[in-house]
Amino acid sequence: MGSHGGATAEGQLQILKDYGITEEAMGCPVKSSMETVQIGISGVRHQPVYMDKNASEADGIILYNRIKPHTSFRGPYESGLMKMMAIGLGKIFGFRFLENFHYPYTARSITDFWRRWHISMGTWFKDYIFYPLSVAPWLLKLSKKARKSISDGFGKKLSVYVSTIVTWFLTGLWHGAAWNFVVWGLLNAFFILLAEEFKPLSVRFREKHTRLVSGFGYRVFETLRTFFLMCSLRILDCYRDVAVSFKAFGSIFTTNNWGEAFSGELLKLGLTGADYLVAGLGVALMFAVSCVQERCGSVRELMWKKTAVPYVVFALLALCILVFGAYGVGYDSSQFIYNQF
Repeated sequence: MGSHGGATAEGQLQILKDYGITEEAMGCPVKSSMETVQIGISGVRHQPVYMDKNASEADGIILYNRIKPHTSFRGPYESGLMKMMAIGLGKIFGFRFLENFHYPYTARSITDFWRRWHISMGTWFKDYIFYPLSVAPWLLKLSKKARKSISDGFGKKLSVYVSTIVTWFLTGLWHGAAWNFVVWGLLNAFFILLAEEFKPLSVRFREKHTRLVSGFGYRVFETLRTFFLMCSLRILDCYRDVAVSFKAFGSIFTTNNWGEAFSGELLKLGLTGADYLVAGLGVALMFAVSCVQERCGSVRELMWKKTAVPYVVFALLALCILVFGAYGVGYDSSQFIYNQF
């Protein structure tokens, strides 16, 4: 990256040397230069696109980069050499990489949520576990027997339900070989299957109350319902102990301590009232942006259509980081949850 090594050719050569990449070790010339050539104009911002001069004169280019934690495809703009190259080179051959997260907290059902959350993971489990298992000969044979011995409706659903439970059991294990993750996966399967069982009732309700379900208020209700359901399942991530997780969740409804929210105890957790206000405003802003993007497309692309708007927004965001950010000597950020997987 051009900014590494003090943004100088010598500094970048030193970084490569620190990694053991030298002409003697590689057996070939190692070049670093700040010289660039313009190769075109970008389609969105209509700005010049530059390329390293040495690379532009080469007969071929092989990409090489360290593997970093941020290798998920989430949106149209991302950092990371390999991600940018994978997306860019893929487009040459007509490939479009999936977004990995598509505003999941605007989902209106648990099924809709998992179509939006960690899409690459969900697609893999669907294509390589759920679908092959649901059409496995032994399971289809079992379903056929169930239709005869139990009921036709039960037999028709058996293969799908078994495949769903197994898929979510393995999804839980993918997150971690521990009971809290297994139970988390099975609970997701339970609520997905429960929604499927109540689907006929839901359809009749929607047909009878068309005006109600088409209103803005009902859409908000569905979104909040899904949000609280998924957050409730996240308790298993917090406590890691299944019994403690269920006890903590149950205490929400059995222990009458709502007064603690206004007793001042929350201010003893290391956050001030101003901190809670900033956090609340931040959540509201992110949710508003997500809603706009869900309806109108990328906010960034919309901003770039107005010449001055993006620069004003970037300046305000930088100011917010300076004023409200947590950084400096002695600051230790909490561990990223996916580091453990």
